[in-house]
Formats: sequence, structure tokens, C-alpha cells
Amino acid sequence: MLTAFALLAAWSPAEAACTTSYAPAELEQRLGAAEAAYVALDVDAFRAAAEEARLLLPCLGGALAPSVAARVHRVEGLRLYAGGDEAGARLSMAAARVADPAYRFPDDLLDPAHALRVAYEAMPTVEVATRPLARPRSGTLLLDGLESRQLPDERATVFQVIDEARAPLSTSYLRPGDPLPAYAHRPPSQVPLLVGAGVAVLGAGVLYGLAWSAHDAALDPTDTSLDATGLEGLQAQALAFTVASGGALALGVGLGVGGVLPEFRR
Repeated sequence: MLTAFALLAAWSPAEAACTTSYAPAELEQRLGAAEAAYVALDVDAFRAAAEEARLLLPCLGGALAPSVAARVHRVEGLRLYAGGDEAGARLSMAAARVADPAYRFPDDLLDPAHALRVAYEAMPTVEVATRPLARPRSGTLLLDGLESRQLPDERATVFQVIDEARAPLSTSYLRPGDPLPAYAHRPPSQVPLLVGAGVAVLGAGVLYGLAWSAHDAALDPTDTSLDATGLEGLQAQALAFTVASGGALALGVGLGVGGVLPEFRR
């Protein structure tokens, strides 16, 4: 059993360091105990095992496989549903459906006519909406056991930051709207900005050349075919190309500054 001190440390709002590190297999044992108690209609045993699994999660010493992450979501969904939080249960079940789409609830765990199972089986098995996350400065992000930097917007997620040896630096259970756990991340690459700056400056040069060409044509004393309308057209072209060249140059300078100074790249 988890000690009370370890549980409190794991659930501290300040994310205090866990006193013990637990292997994913130990988490699976609690999840299995919760499922068995649910089948046996042992409410107290189910709540105890599900709560232990929930509080053990932040103290994991290993990366979760997608199937285990899905199992975490299913047990959490059952726990929330049993506690009357149907909306929260659906967020967890939606995550389980995406993380392990081949899973089917045994009839003794959830009856085929159970409202939660019916809802679960109707949920999409692919991601609906996500938002990008910054790349970690070191290590990798695991979302429900898969390397990803696309955080789901409409379901729960087991969020892990793992190091190069695949040891978790942090593990959190996130629901939509929960604050993202803090982790050191890399600033966006300046290469696209610098490439864009180069293209913009090059474009500014081309546009300025066109403006100068139109200007020269308008002032060409040897061209006797130009009437007043043609002259006005060349002057308008020269002005338009000059303005566009100035805009492209300003864009190039802005992108170049953004590509060089880190504070402009955050």
C-alpha cells in the first residue's frame, strides 16, 4: 500500500517531490484491483484502488505505454461516473477511446446497455482538436504514451516529460483547461524567420528594380510613342513598385530582427 506521506507528496499542489518512485506495473496492479472491485460491486474497494492509482500516477518511474494510459483513463472515467461527474467521466473515456481504439469493455465490467459504455463506443477513435506544444529543451513529451507535441483540446491526457533514458521527469493527468505543467522548452527556431527575411529583402530589391525601370522608361527622351496617358501609367507603376519595395524591405528587417534577438522569438 502507498504510505499516507507518499500520497500527500504526490498530490501536493506545489508538486512536491515524491518520496517513492513506482514502476508502471505497480500502477497496473492498482488499476486491475479497481476493475475487479467494480465488477464485484465492492464500492469501497473500488474507490480505494482507483484513488491509489490516481495518486500514484505523478510518482511513476517509467514511461507509460498507450494501452496503460488508456486503462488509466477508463478507471478514472469509472471513478468520476460513480461519483456523479458524468461530464468528467466522458472526458476520460474519450481519451481512452483514442489511446486504445481496439479495446472493448467486458460485459461484466460495463453492461452493453450502460449509458457510459454506449457513449464510449460512439466516441471518435481519432483526434478531433489539438494545440501545439513547445519542444522540450531536453528529453521528449509523451501524451498518453506516444511521442507528440499536439495536446488534445477536448479530452483528458496523461502528460509525461521523459528524459533521454525514458525516465519521467514529470507525469500529470490533464483535463481541458488545466494549466500545462512547467517544463524547460526550446525557443522556436530562428531559421524560418531568417529565411523569410532574406526572401523579403530579395523581393524588395526586385520591386525597387521594377520601380527604377518604370521611372527610366517614363523619362526616356527617345521614346516618342508615349502619350500623356502612357506617361501617367509608367509614373503610377514606378510609385506602386517603390511603395511595395519599401514594405517588403520593412518586413525583411522585422523578420531579421525577430530571427536574431531571442526576446522577439518567444
